Amino acid sequence: MFENKTSEFGVREDMTDAIIIKFTQDNTLKVADRRSADSIVLGSIVNIREQAGAYTANERVKEIRVYVSVQAKFEDIKKRKVIWDESITQWGTYDPTLPAGDEGSTRQDGINEAIEKIVDDIFNKTVSGW
Repeated sequence: MFENKTSEFGVREDMTDAIIIKFTQDNTLKVADRRSADSIVLGSIVNIREQAGAYTANERVKEIRVYVSVQAKFEDIKKRKVIWDESITQWGTYDPTLPAGDEGSTRQDGINEAIEKIVDDIFNKTVSGW
């Protein structure tokens, strides 16, 4: 469903899996094989970047925001019509001062948080018309 246009390893699988889980849990639309589907969500992960978000009193970075940008669309295959096509950017955070292994201490934690927000946006845009 998604392709990765960044150098970030594994993000395509994380995004695709998160979308499948979200739609499966909700059950508004059924997840199906592309050949038998009436509609499809497609997209590309186009950018992942970091930016310092908060500092300690000693001016050390306490929070880093990871921005994930995608180009996504929802298409009615039967009618050959694009329902929506949008750029979506969301962010997640991590704290590099936390001990290794703590939740929220790694860049991947920030990416996962951003992916969750993007998946929520995609889901809401997709089912809002049903």
